[in-house]
Amino acid sequence: MGPIPLVRRYSGARGDNYTVTVTDSNGQTRTETHTRWTSVSGSHQRFFDDVLVLATNGMSRDLMDSLEPWPLTKLQPFSQELLAGFLARTYEVELDEGFPIAKKRIDAGIESDVRSLIGGDHQRIDKVQTRYDALTFKHLLLPVWLLAYRYHDKSYQVLINAVTGEVQGERPYSVWKITLTVLLHG
Repeated sequence: MGPIPLVRRYSGARGDNYTVTVTDSNGQTRTETHTRWTSVSGSHQRFFDDVLVLATNGMSRDLMDSLEPWPLTKLQPFSQELLAGFLARTYEVELDEGFPIAKKRIDAGIESDVRSLIGGDHQRIDKVQTRYDALTFKHLLLPVWLLAYRYHDKSYQVLINAVTGEVQGERPYSVWKITLTVLLHG
């Protein structure tokens, strides 16, 4: 997704911890932690650009997300020559399917911002209003090396960010080796 300026109004409460020393009927003292809540509201604007959404169904979305960040400042305009000798996939996820995925990532970023703005030891977000403006779409081809293998009739994927070298993947676990390790060291 391209540039998305967001304006959000929010309301909630900031929780600040404080301690109180309490003496019981036996003369024993103990410290208790309480939280003082204060109402908070405000507005926040954040500009999102290049919110990435995996547009193919052939790779694990979680593994692809874990390959981030991508050096998007190094993007080049599409050229057939850049793909020579490589397999490239076209998108399989339509815009109407991709936007809710992008929106979920945007909302998580804004929630983190709002919690930071509220501050305190605890935050409660009661209401957030969002206005999405100037939505745009870009089709990007990002270089990923894919290794797929089978082990005991189960498929596993390993993905490599071909720009940064970041490697993420799935692997089989041996239940008996894990159990033995826990028993020996537990």
